[in-house]
Amino acid sequence: MNEVNDSCDKHYFAHTLEGRPPKDWQSLETHLKNVAARACSVTEEFGAGELGIHGRPVE
Repeated sequence: MNEVNDSCDKHYFAHTLEGRPPKDWQSLETHLKNVAARACSVTEEFGAGELGIHGRPVE
């Protein structure tokens, strides 16, 4: 995981591109949302969509 400090704010990145500025990198937040959405779409196929997002059934 890479991080960039920008005027007291830390930004974390899941994927960086060599030779490209941080604005072109994928943020960790975006990456995690994409992974959760993909997991949900896979687990919805057998009726467990919430399990794909939360890692456990929601009570």
